[in-house]
Amino acid sequence: MLLAGLGIYILASLACALAPALSWLVVGRLIQAIGCCTAVVVARALVRDLYAPAEGATMLARAGTWMALAPILGPILGS
Repeated sequence: MLLAGLGIYILASLACALAPALSWLVVGRLIQAIGCCTAVVVARALVRDLYAPAEGATMLARAGTWMALAPILGPILGS
């Protein structure tokens, strides 16, 4: 499921790069969002399968923290 979602994301990215008009770009971005969301859903399912409820909540909180920090730290570390 994860590979299928990432495949959809990659194909939608190519469609966005080759979009001849703004409407095509908007549709491509919508399909990108669908493909990207599969990664989030699969990650949450993996955490729920691998950890007990209390540990799973901790792992999801850690993942949420890193996902919140990534857009903040990315430009700082990349510059």
